[in-house]
Amino acid sequence: MMDTLTEIKLAWRQFDLKALDKLEPLYHPRVKFIEPAGEIMGREAVFHQFRQNCTDLIRCQFEFDDQLETVGVNQACLVWEMHFQHKKLRKGGNIVVPGTTLLQFDEQITLHRDWFDLGATIYEHVPLLGGVIRGIKSRLHEAVH
Repeated sequence: MMDTLTEIKLAWRQFDLKALDKLEPLYHPRVKFIEPAGEIMGREAVFHQFRQNCTDLIRCQFEFDDQLETVGVNQACLVWEMHFQHKKLRKGGNIVVPGTTLLQFDEQITLHRDWFDLGATIYEHVPLLGGVIRGIKSRLHEAVH
């Protein structure tokens, strides 16, 4: 499992089309991918989506802060920060989003589940909508604290 985790982290550090070519063989043909935007079944569909995600990316890098492996269960949790620039978000400016990934293995990755703030990733950077989302988050923060 450690070799697979090392390969995954190296490929995701610089997320682009070249990285996807290295990652694809690590994923099972029937992998389940879950993220805040939805769920995708199957390696072909997952990597089609990943390639679509790369279309308007200027750059995307993941910095891994920590990892936790469950011995005997073949699963790992990776804690990361995604640094990216997108042509259609924030005028191409840098966006940083923290997140966590759960991976389950059976020689290949059978489950890839990501947790991150979709609002901080996309919605907050869309004109007009971004101001509304940030305002809601600010009010929620004030109400809780």
